Amino acid sequence: MTDLRGSAMDHLLTENEKEKYFVFLERANSSIFSDAYPQLLLYEEAKKNPVSLRTFLRFFHVSRFMYSIWELFLKEQNSKLLTMALIINEQRMLEDRIIKRFGYAELLAGIDFQLQEFFGFTTVVFPYKQKKPSKFYKLTGLSVERFEDPLHRILTGKKLYSLLFHKKDVFEGVLKFAASSTHSASRADYWNTIFTSSLAHSSKKIYSPVLNSAWKDRTLDSAALSDWFISETFIEDLRTEIMAGREDITNKVKDNLTAIKVMNEIKSII
Repeated sequence: MTDLRGSAMDHLLTENEKEKYFVFLERANSSIFSDAYPQLLLYEEAKKNPVSLRTFLRFFHVSRFMYSIWELFLKEQNSKLLTMALIINEQRMLEDRIIKRFGYAELLAGIDFQLQEFFGFTTVVFPYKQKKPSKFYKLTGLSVERFEDPLHRILTGKKLYSLLFHKKDVFEGVLKFAASSTHSASRADYWNTIFTSSLAHSSKKIYSPVLNSAWKDRTLDSAALSDWFISETFIEDLRTEIMAGREDITNKVKDNLTAIKVMNEIKSII
């Protein structure tokens, strides 16, 4: 979201296109938060007092897909199954309440979004420090491809889970970064030798603003409160097991950054 206001993309998209992308991302984020947050609050309460999550989840319009998952988790504490189910619920809900309702399928299939995927600009990164002393954060993660396909988004979520939790050094490094950093949504949070969140230094570095200076708060239309779980075939989403090997994408991200800067400069003169 802050990349849309950064200097590396200031000529690639029109102001109207930036606005459309931002509103889509904001609707998606707010919808996911409003669905996931009540679930976590109810779980915290269930740890203190025996309550029927099945009874209360429906008041927050959480999909019935999650009812049995939460009940099973309270009995068996299978965190992997719960996480996989939350990933599935998040993406299926997003497809039903946001992408279909607001007509974003056309936006995601558009040439601009496809170009971003092709050049790896829609990359999710986990910054982490290696064991040896270094001020430089390495990156692991993956590029999001075929974002318009909900099943592919689910597989991406599972891969990210595997990347983060199945390699001890990566998990510990990411945890240290998360605990020691003030998160601003600027890429300067992890690469301050390349990015800056200050316009005063943007001539020497790539300007990557903090979220509060990039976009103002706004009120958005409420998402539909329908339940996406209309067929038991969706349970098949749980069967797919993904084990992603650790991949250092530090240099790949740098190459992508160079490519987008070149594209931005070309766009500025044509």
